[in-house]
Amino acid sequence: MSVVPSRADGLDPDENPATLIVDGEIEEQHRRAILRVARWRAAAIAERIFGVPLDHRVIGAGSAAGFRGMLEFDVVFDRLDAHVERESAFVHAVRRDPLLGSLPLVYLFTPVPASDVGTGKGAVSRAG
Repeated sequence: MSVVPSRADGLDPDENPATLIVDGEIEEQHRRAILRVARWRAAAIAERIFGVPLDHRVIGAGSAAGFRGMLEFDVVFDRLDAHVERESAFVHAVRRDPLLGSLPLVYLFTPVPASDVGTGKGAVSRAG
């Protein structure tokens, strides 16, 4: 939130502490706060379904036009059929969640070796 000194009455801001709050920044802070909450709710659901603590991160934030963000999860990929089943269960759980079901988010599952899940050695390390 930006607080801008007001000079509407021509007085020195030090003598007149009136301020103006920039509305666009409040809305942006609200969008970011919702995305943070969504990230942790989605992570809790993913960990319950995929069965291990997962590395996760926001890799893109949306605009006011609707798209809210992209969340990436490092997951163990052992067999295609098992992965598809867990992914389907995750999508179903997210759609039923009151917050996540109402937000336009993209979920990206990055396969990593089982030994790297939960260690921070997933996509973050590979990208850096």
